Amino acid sequence: MSRRRGYWIPGSGPTPPKPELEILKEGNAKHFKPPAAQPTSPHSTGPRFVPYRSRSRVSLVPSEAEIAALPRLAREALLARCALRVTRAVATVADAACVLLQTATIDTPLTSQLRCIRRDFVRLKKLAREEKWTDDTPVPPEVFGPLWPEGVAPYWAVEPPPAGA
Repeated sequence: MSRRRGYWIPGSGPTPPKPELEILKEGNAKHFKPPAAQPTSPHSTGPRFVPYRSRSRVSLVPSEAEIAALPRLAREALLARCALRVTRAVATVADAACVLLQTATIDTPLTSQLRCIRRDFVRLKKLAREEKWTDDTPVPPEVFGPLWPEGVAPYWAVEPPPAGA
């Protein structure tokens, strides 16, 4: 039997060289990295175990403790912005995130929608620090920018096109 290009058939000759991989473990998961990607010490006796790190450890929705650190009117502005996003009254920012989760469909860019809440929080936190806001500093709605970036708005928040268009 002949060998097809790119395939090796057992018993048809020497085995092709296998790529060398180093196994990195974290708990029950296995991660494969090329050996050149992880330098090893000349004194090392075995594979090197490197903990896996996600790209970001910051949650998409700010915690109650993070929000509590904002000035009073900035907290109220963030809550009003979240209520505007979900088109209903909400008691907390987490409630707004829950509404987004409950209304999500398979085509919903949910991470991007939740990231909008984090973006608004970060913007308020930065402005409060840089401009030394107090609890009585008014927060105009213009500090937030657009409600939804293009392509991120949920299906129920998109206005239908005009009838004549």
